[in-house]
Amino acid sequence: MKVIIIGGGRLGKQLANAIPDSVIVEYEKEKTALLRTLYGRDRVIEGTGTSEEILKAAGIEEASAIVIATNSDHTNYIVALIADRYKVPKVIVRVDNPENVEIFYQIGIETVICPAIIAAKMINSTLYPDAREISEIHVFEDSPLLGKCIKDIGLPQNAMVAAVLRGHHFMKPGEDLMMERGDHLIVCSTGSTVPGAEDIISGGEKKLRPFDNILAVLRGDNDLDIVLKETLCLAGSFDIELTVASHIPDLIEKAVSRAKNTGLGIRTHVINSEGLGELGWLCKKDLNYVDCVVFAPNGKHTRGSKVETKEIVRFIKSLNIPVLISRGTCPYRKILTMMGFEDTCQKSANFALKVAMLTGADLHVMNFRDPEDLEQERILQIKRLGRMYGIDVKEEVVEGNPTIEFVSKVISGDFDLAVINWDSTILKRDVLKRMFYEAPLSILVYTS
Repeated sequence: MKVIIIGGGRLGKQLANAIPDSVIVEYEKEKTALLRTLYGRDRVIEGTGTSEEILKAAGIEEASAIVIATNSDHTNYIVALIADRYKVPKVIVRVDNPENVEIFYQIGIETVICPAIIAAKMINSTLYPDAREISEIHVFEDSPLLGKCIKDIGLPQNAMVAAVLRGHHFMKPGEDLMMERGDHLIVCSTGSTVPGAEDIISGGEKKLRPFDNILAVLRGDNDLDIVLKETLCLAGSFDIELTVASHIPDLIEKAVSRAKNTGLGIRTHVINSEGLGELGWLCKKDLNYVDCVVFAPNGKHTRGSKVETKEIVRFIKSLNIPVLISRGTCPYRKILTMMGFEDTCQKSANFALKVAMLTGADLHVMNFRDPEDLEQERILQIKRLGRMYGIDVKEEVVEGNPTIEFVSKVISGDFDLAVINWDSTILKRDVLKRMFYEAPLSILVYTS
């Protein structure tokens, strides 16, 4: 039985000791020299496992099995693809990052070993031999858990935090460990699950809502099939409250009638004009309970509409709540957002994920990374939370001009909603203003 081992680290050496007929492929020269003193020159090949020539030299064409055990998941993935192409009967892959396990299963690798997952399970079974319930809790920016130590969480006696995932790292859940935004908790309980235990540390269902009360602004008959349709679709999930405002009483009556057909009750408010200036004032006074405003722009992006474009910008800047510029594209199938090195982008990406959770849509994240690649942990948090709630989160790294690449996605027709942060400097605002009128999808503008 011919076995090829990719990677001559600690795991590779243990395998070489256990499998005398194995061949090791090692990239680093110093390690190669050491391995050859231990196992002989014929059993150790110097080179990268991503090279087909090196793998052929190792005997991949007649190999019975290949164990891919480097410390780079990306390298392991490439080697796994090559092994699959050469139809190696048994392929075993070591995966460092738990979030990458599913990727290897998707390409047909049946044996995927992740030390972090194995260690967590062993620790859990040791701490909780009678554990019957394991749950995951994500620390949102507005979570009551944020800034608290584990000892101050207030979990029931039969529950305990077994592990805290912070980015790529497992944190020891000591009682003085303070929770940070994006932390992911593994909570174990013995016996029966205590009702409301998750609410204690997550804030309950309310914390998963992107908003609690939506205001639909109807400025013409077309808005019944655009603005109202999209608002009813959103309000129908998680029992979100709905308010309708218009300067045309007949439109309000029609909106109430349509809402009744869906079983939703609504509040109504008559405004004096269709302009957004008065509406901004009302949102701060009589309608201050509203936390999202939905409206459709009037007309197309022409010289005459530049006046309203300025009005829309003033309206967005005057409010500290999300504004949805509606195209009536709900229910959403695919949501697009941009994430980068600014905290504002992280917040809008989290907000976009909440909308995806609300609607069941897939989330596509365009990730504009800085030179130090600090966005890896941030996108990991988004993916981890998406997996927790069954949302498919797809990442695309932006290497060119972020505005151009984002706009190309917006106008592609592949998405139903774009979520942007007005305070971000990554996307050019002049282009965003044109999107208010020209984009074929709805745009949710989020302000920090």
